[in-house]
Amino acid sequence: MVSTYVPLFMLFLAGGLLTLVFFFVTPLLGKRNPTPEKMLPYECGSEAVFIYPWAIQFRSLGAAGLLTMFGFVATLALALAYCWKKGALEWEK
Repeated sequence: MVSTYVPLFMLFLAGGLLTLVFFFVTPLLGKRNPTPEKMLPYECGSEAVFIYPWAIQFRSLGAAGLLTMFGFVATLALALAYCWKKGALEWEK
């Protein structure tokens, strides 16, 4: 029974080792040029990734899924309004 899972364990081991190698070797070999602009925080549309699975299952989720997504989008809109009011979206100061 254990022999069935050996390839899976080997895959996890190889993935873990590659992750460690990339994590520790890349800073040693890569050139560093940290400018103030590069050190600024970066925001992307990662919240929008949560909308795709919902869109695929839209019909099967029914009204409860629709209300849940409205709550999620409302939370995003509220966060956007807060950031806008605080001036976080102003690129030139």
